[in-house]
Amino acid sequence: MNKKRLPEKYRLHHIGIVVKDVHTALRTYLDHFERTDITYKFEFVPSQKVEICMISTLDQTTVEFIEPAGEDSPVFEFSRDGGGLHHLCYETEDIESAIKELDMKIIEKPVIGFESRKIAFVFEKTGDMGVSLIELAQTKNN
Repeated sequence: MNKKRLPEKYRLHHIGIVVKDVHTALRTYLDHFERTDITYKFEFVPSQKVEICMISTLDQTTVEFIEPAGEDSPVFEFSRDGGGLHHLCYETEDIESAIKELDMKIIEKPVIGFESRKIAFVFEKTGDMGVSLIELAQTKNN
């Protein structure tokens, strides 16, 4: 068993879920959970060719609904196949160091993503976590 652990300096930021339509997904989410502490915002992320909806609660749980903006979006095929859990996003102060430290296969070099943050997607090689795609997001202050 691999004993390598994610250092404490990485904080789970959100869970990314691919959907066919972010507006429909949000309505369904709000209908089911009826929480009053939810905030949400929509954003188009050009580097990923996706429309997203970030949903946050006061307890700092965040879910990202992701809708492909066209057939050239990296998540188009996944959406067409029904979508679902896509990635876990961890926040870090130094994305370049994190990529080296985690020793995971980088899918793409860092680009500007949600909230104008520097992001990168890496692939967790073992598949033991049930989700292999990890998004790294640099903290807003860096």
